[in-house]
Amino acid sequence: FHQNQGIPKRGLPRHIVMNNPYLLMGLRYGPEAIRNVIRTIPETKWDTLTDAGRFTLREAIAHLADWEVILRGRIEQTVATPGVNITGMNETEQAREMKYRETNPLEQADKFVAERRATIEIVKALTGTDFRKECHHNEKGTMTVADQVSMLLGHDIYHLEHFTHYFSVD
Repeated sequence: FHQNQGIPKRGLPRHIVMNNPYLLMGLRYGPEAIRNVIRTIPETKWDTLTDAGRFTLREAIAHLADWEVILRGRIEQTVATPGVNITGMNETEQAREMKYRETNPLEQADKFVAERRATIEIVKALTGTDFRKECHHNEKGTMTVADQVSMLLGHDIYHLEHFTHYFSVD
């Protein structure tokens, strides 16, 4: 089953394979699906704002690539130092500082896929005890490593849905 999806079953924490065999597939396929969608959207739409309060496509894919590193780092911090305090970041300010508006969405989509692969390697090495370790986020409260990993999946879908709006924009 997992071998057919390019994710070896051997070596995974038992609870992932038994309780949520789709976790690693979801982590892998989310960025790949996003990259596939991005590739189909014409360059003329990359800077179109589809909804007030959301990034443009160009900014959103740069955000995903950038935040993958940040979110993976938070998982690693929580595993290494349970109870660690994590401070939320202003996403708009981060976009400005990292110059998301100047990025190439196709390159950022490739970066997102590569960064997620690094995250998957971290997740594959986690034990059941690691998944239960907690951090304290100043905006979200107490979060386990499992919460943080699950949040990656939700974040992917949130942005994937956003990118589908570009199919109906002139």
